[in-house]
Amino acid sequence: ALRVRDQVEREWRRKEREEAIKKAAVEEELNAIRRKQIEDQRRTYAFEIQREKDETEKIAKLNIEDIKKSKEMDEKNKMKIEAHRKNLLKQIYDKEQEKILERKRFFQEGIKLKQEELSRQKMLRDTMYNKIEELKMHNVPEKFVQGIVRQLKLHK
Repeated sequence: ALRVRDQVEREWRRKEREEAIKKAAVEEELNAIRRKQIEDQRRTYAFEIQREKDETEKIAKLNIEDIKKSKEMDEKNKMKIEAHRKNLLKQIYDKEQEKILERKRFFQEGIKLKQEELSRQKMLRDTMYNKIEELKMHNVPEKFVQGIVRQLKLHK
């Protein structure tokens, strides 16, 4: 009976050991699965963070490019407006210079005509005086010469 009891006890201990080994193996497997889940979650989380970071950087880069393009467009528009303004100012200046030159020409023409008229009158007067002197040299009576001077209004 002692032997049977020892045999039963050994069998029971063997089963206990097998169950303990089995339980330890199951726990180790569960721990490994939990560790794998945690690692997968960390990887997924890290991937998600990286994806969001990449997306944010991409959006920021696009925004910076948009701002840069907008500034370039603004600068181009400013340059076009400035060029147009300068062109208008040049046209105005050219028109004013043209008017000034036209006035100058007009006044110079007037001065020239007046000088020509004065020169013509002087020449006529000189010619008439010469003719009167010729009349005097030809012994035309002074009375006739004075009448001609009066009619021609040649008072000295």
